[in-house]
Amino acid sequence: MKRPGIIRFQLLLLAVVTLLVLWRSTQPSPPPDGLIVYSDIEPDLLLEETFRVEQPVRVVIDATGSFESEEQADSVSLAAYGWILRREDRAVVWDMHSAPLQQGDNTLVLVADTVEFQPGVYDVYFTSYGNEEVSSIGLSLLDGLFDLSVGDGHFWRNDADEWRMVVRALGDTLAGRVHLDAASALFLPGEEELLWTSAPMEGRETAEHLFGVIQPAEVRVYAVGEIGEERMDFGWIEEVSSGERVWDMRRENTVPAGGWEVNRMFDGTVSLPPGLYRAVFRTDPRQNYGDWVRNPPFDPAGWGVSLFTAVPEAVRPVDPWEEQEPFVRINRVGDNERHIARFRVHAPARIAVYALGEMGDEERYDYARITAGPSERVVWEMTPERSLPAGGRNNRRELAFLDLPPGIYTATYQTDDSHSYAGWSHGEPDYPERWGVTLFHVDKDTDPSAIEVLTVDREAFSEAPDAEDDSAFAAAPGRPADRRRFSGEGAPGAPLVDLTGLGNRERVSAPFTFDGEGFLRIRAVGEVSLSGQYDYGWIEHAETGETVWEMTWQNTIPAGGDDRNRMFVGTLSLAPGDYTVYFTTDFSHAYGDFEDNAPNDPEAWGIRMFASRTPGEAE
Repeated sequence: MKRPGIIRFQLLLLAVVTLLVLWRSTQPSPPPDGLIVYSDIEPDLLLEETFRVEQPVRVVIDATGSFESEEQADSVSLAAYGWILRREDRAVVWDMHSAPLQQGDNTLVLVADTVEFQPGVYDVYFTSYGNEEVSSIGLSLLDGLFDLSVGDGHFWRNDADEWRMVVRALGDTLAGRVHLDAASALFLPGEEELLWTSAPMEGRETAEHLFGVIQPAEVRVYAVGEIGEERMDFGWIEEVSSGERVWDMRRENTVPAGGWEVNRMFDGTVSLPPGLYRAVFRTDPRQNYGDWVRNPPFDPAGWGVSLFTAVPEAVRPVDPWEEQEPFVRINRVGDNERHIARFRVHAPARIAVYALGEMGDEERYDYARITAGPSERVVWEMTPERSLPAGGRNNRRELAFLDLPPGIYTATYQTDDSHSYAGWSHGEPDYPERWGVTLFHVDKDTDPSAIEVLTVDREAFSEAPDAEDDSAFAAAPGRPADRRRFSGEGAPGAPLVDLTGLGNRERVSAPFTFDGEGFLRIRAVGEVSLSGQYDYGWIEHAETGETVWEMTWQNTIPAGGDDRNRMFVGTLSLAPGDYTVYFTTDFSHAYGDFEDNAPNDPEAWGIRMFASRTPGEAE
């Protein structure tokens, strides 16, 4: 009979061994060996690693993914899967869809494959976003705790613990992993030279490239984007002189790019005759590089547009600043400045506008605008949506091409009280000397007399200080006090009275004499409602004090922004005599104090008057 102590020791030893076995069974399996190993993969991930092959080699690929549903197993519709891309030509050299598949439990799919790789650089991907709407919903906490299914079948995301992908070489001919900079080494040297690429692009971005074709050239276009019922992320190439698109990314000329069905790809050649061209690619907030909502394309880093050519000497990048002299140059602009250039277009012309300024997501601080005619109808203005990053923070640039009919135009550039060529408070732009707006002929062989520059003015300004009561009303510093003479003639396009950019608590006036020839053309922007006039203008006869014209709700139209923002645009015929034009503002809602309710042209707050030969003079 054994002693009780020995029995107790044996029981204790058995308990320890049992606990060790139980503990060991709960521990995760050690990761498998391999050159590239993906394990412990969660839903909504895109994994990427890169390896280089120095000489031909056979590689073993062991991967486990998921079908989208048990019912779709026969159609090889995978929700979580891996693939390998050859970087030199962006070709998919292996993917789970075309590999020998073995169905596991429920929605699991397993692959064991052997592939031969030639020398080169390869990107190994694994995605787990899924392709259908339910894929982006996932499981609730309750579903996860109790392993509930979606509908009548097993939900593929429950397979996450099983997902993996292992790449290992047969033999010792495969070099270790080589991490390449995805931005600088996205396209490796090949038979064609890379001219330009916008890839990889994130959401809410626009990229553009201006280039010239010196001799007829074949340009290969490679583009990956999102095109469903509507075009979301797409590109185009336009001929600058005419604005005609010579290539446009559409669903009809693209093919599936892998992953979600809206991922589309164009890979083809465009024949371009000599000329000036612009390539553009634009993305929206959904499904883009770094922010996938469903499975990405087989070439995630190629999201955007890329241009190649086998004859690089036939195609070259173009910078308007380096190609020709502008006909209007407003640059190196400092703080608190407003520059105005007026020019006359004698025949239909196409011009290039290059602007560099400061903008936030919605606010504009230093920016440009072009208006037409005495009424100053806005034909172009710099916006946060269309402009592109220009280096530093909030620095934006915009290149626009405008078709202008004959008429008189005004280019305006305005800055606020900080961050300009006078001093960069949050990062210098890439080309600081271009801070401002510059206008070029699109065709450098255009007859210089086709566009006549009339005036280029520069003025500094400051906002009016706040005051405690209406006694602060006074003629603003620098406002015209001399008597102007209106005769129906004058500097073309130039206002004969300009009382604009008015802040709160201002009362300004300008005397003038009208000889009865022609008409006065008036453009006034102010605050007027059905209940009263708050910021408005009027004209009085100097001798009698009679009001001969007044800005009212009835004779004004909406000026954009708040409903109180009203605009008068029209002509006035007066008897010969001496007159005074006035404009007054109250204690709130004026230039510099609009918040989010500014009119379309905030700098025009006030009144301008022009000489007009006819009441309906064209803009």
